Amino acid sequence: MNKKLFLAGLFCLVSFALQAQKDDLGLWTSVGMEKRLFRDFDLSLEGEFRSRDKLSEVGRWSGSAGI
Repeated sequence: MNKKLFLAGLFCLVSFALQAQKDDLGLWTSVGMEKRLFRDFDLSLEGEFRSRDKLSEVGRWSGSAGI
């Protein structure tokens, strides 16, 4: 009986400590394009935007270009 009570109490303590993620909302968006200009010459552009904290804070933004 004491063992079952101990295990039930331990389960309750652990379940409070093991909470999942906090409520948050983020958005990851990326856009890319590639265009062949000549037979062996391609041009590419890419942009990325990330937000966090319920879309109120910019987490990261980046852009890249390639030939």
